[in-house]
Amino acid sequence: MINNLESIDWAFMGHAYGPASEVPQWLRDMASPDTEVREQAFSSFYSAAHHQGDVYPCTVASLPVLFAMADAPSTPDRASVVALIVNIGREAVDRDEPGAVWIGPDGEESTSYQDAAALMRGRGEAFVGYARDADAQVRRAAIAGLALFLDDAERAVGALRDRLPAEDGITERLLVVRTMGDLALRLPAARVPAWEWFDILADGAAVDADVRLAALVQRARCVPASIDDTTVPTAIGLLRRITPIPPPEESETEDESRGPSGPCTCPVEADSDPGVPGHVAAAFADLERHGRVHAPTTSLLVTFHEVLDSRVEDRTALLREQLRNPDAATRYDAIKTWHAV
Repeated sequence: MINNLESIDWAFMGHAYGPASEVPQWLRDMASPDTEVREQAFSSFYSAAHHQGDVYPCTVASLPVLFAMADAPSTPDRASVVALIVNIGREAVDRDEPGAVWIGPDGEESTSYQDAAALMRGRGEAFVGYARDADAQVRRAAIAGLALFLDDAERAVGALRDRLPAEDGITERLLVVRTMGDLALRLPAARVPAWEWFDILADGAAVDADVRLAALVQRARCVPASIDDTTVPTAIGLLRRITPIPPPEESETEDESRGPSGPCTCPVEADSDPGVPGHVAAAFADLERHGRVHAPTTSLLVTFHEVLDSRVEDRTALLREQLRNPDAATRYDAIKTWHAV
């Protein structure tokens, strides 16, 4: 596919900043053995050909090439390629609405979102393979695609159920359960088997606490009527079982030079870079801190607060538990959680 890039009239297409003539070189550079060259290529593509999530004709034309790179074991950073494909596909599927009209950079009507969504659904089976990949980073990037692009509910449910026992890290396990929730909300045919699976996991005494908590939250997300007086107390009990117990010397006192997860998180000083005004450096440092997630359960608990919505007493009890958690990262993220929802 990379060797055939010149057969496409890229200059006739556009991206956020003009003609897309640079796109083929970015695609070539994504497969470069040089890390810096690859990183610059991905950055340029995201900035122009996938600007703020937009999908242009050149973005759609890039997808077959990206899939070819994702399929090739020799590609140096397949996880980043798969992540880019999923990002493009998610935006396309989200905006592929009946009757929706999108205007391209040339001011004309564009079918890029519909074209990309159709292409992604046509390649949905590829994500079953990526989700089983030997590379954990590729698996993590691909799992969300099982809910986004597979229209065969039985196939998607089976692929996710098969993945859970194979995953040995909390982040991956929570992602699998979350993706099953996404699938149940997208495909009506997946709802009953997904809910039954959540019941088995949430109520299983022999199931790991992190998986039980994730299943409980996703069950509440997909079936709000399942929330009762025992839901939050059960979640709190599971959260306590998940929480790592810090060593005594760390729980008694914290090094003032360290943030909740280790590195210093104090504001950047004005003289950190003579060429950057202090208020600008501090603003960017604050944005970086705001987007940082320290505990693997943070995203799950944000979802739980969103699901609980106006149940103020339940949300307060959950937040209180997060704020007095022995894990400093969980406490720190609890503050962001409350502001986020």
